Amino acid sequence: MKEKWVPYTAYLLDRSILKPVLIMLQVNLFIKARSYIRKGIVLISSVLILLMISFMSVQLNIVEFKEWAFWLEAIYLLCLNLIGLISYTLFNKIRGGSRD
Repeated sequence: MKEKWVPYTAYLLDRSILKPVLIMLQVNLFIKARSYIRKGIVLISSVLILLMISFMSVQLNIVEFKEWAFWLEAIYLLCLNLIGLISYTLFNKIRGGSRD
């Protein structure tokens, strides 16, 4: 019985804790970066790190892609990072300040 719960627990940790924390870290690093080149490097490296985590999840049989591919996962993770950045921008505008 325990063997069935281990992959599901790993999946929940990945989905609910690891990816959101890494995206928050990426948003923080993106905001602290001064040049557009560094911002691009932060965004691309964040997507690559999250993609490596997805690849490891597939290799360890935690998740299985059915009718899904890594390039779709890369687009999904890029959109997820952009949603995090847009959310920060909107919350910052609502709060009425700059947090640099």
